[in-house]
Amino acid sequence: MKLIGVFLATCAAVATATPAAAQSGTVNVGVTGGTLGIGPEVGYRSGSIGARANATFLGLSRDVDSDDVNYDGKLKLRSYGAMVDLYVFGGGFRISPGLRISRNRVKLTATPTDDVEIGDEIYTPAEVGSIIGEVRAKKLAPTLTVGWATSGTGFYFGVDAGAMFQGSPRVTKLYTTGSAVTAADLLEERAEIEDDIDNFKVYPILQLGLGYRFGGSNAAPAYVEPVVAQPVAPAAPASQTCADGSVILATDTCPLPPVAPAAPAAGERG
Repeated sequence: MKLIGVFLATCAAVATATPAAAQSGTVNVGVTGGTLGIGPEVGYRSGSIGARANATFLGLSRDVDSDDVNYDGKLKLRSYGAMVDLYVFGGGFRISPGLRISRNRVKLTATPTDDVEIGDEIYTPAEVGSIIGEVRAKKLAPTLTVGWATSGTGFYFGVDAGAMFQGSPRVTKLYTTGSAVTAADLLEERAEIEDDIDNFKVYPILQLGLGYRFGGSNAAPAYVEPVVAQPVAPAAPASQTCADGSVILATDTCPLPPVAPAAPAAGERG
């Protein structure tokens, strides 16, 4: 439940970080399968960033040899993960850091039919009975993958490859159904098993995904060049033409015309 909360919070952050891009985001629902197991996956993408969460399950069997004892190993894969998808080039290629809650475990069982060495002692099958143990890695493990997925709405396909950094696996329990094996020899057997599996600190990831994508375009929003307003030249001041033919500003007053001389009175000589 905590992991689902982290995923939903990540989706909300992606959706609200860029409102314009959020309107064109996509949601995908599908199935993922690979070295982590098989299970459901949901995701969200807006532009160049996205988020996914999944749960994976699988059961496998293989033999595990530890010195003189051959164990029947039953691997039970069960983990829950969330990751952030960074579409660094804006297309389908992505880099995805994440975190997984791991419940993966290996159950070990051995029932010797011949004498076996456990610790520093040799025991008969009757003295041993069956040896039963369990191996687990740490519960919280970071992951890092690179991958690619088709874009657009409708059916989609994706692939991711990388690693889960789970640390050194540890034997969480080891005991025998017989009563002759000493605790000291069991502790030494446990140490030998852990030494044999110490190379599994990094768990390989190769997952394929199929599903359906809903929503708008998941392409990054196109860049729109801002329009810069051009400066407007100031208008020429208004003018007027006076009676004498001179041109002056409209806000000025034309000069008065010259006063004509008075005519001479009658009887006067010039």
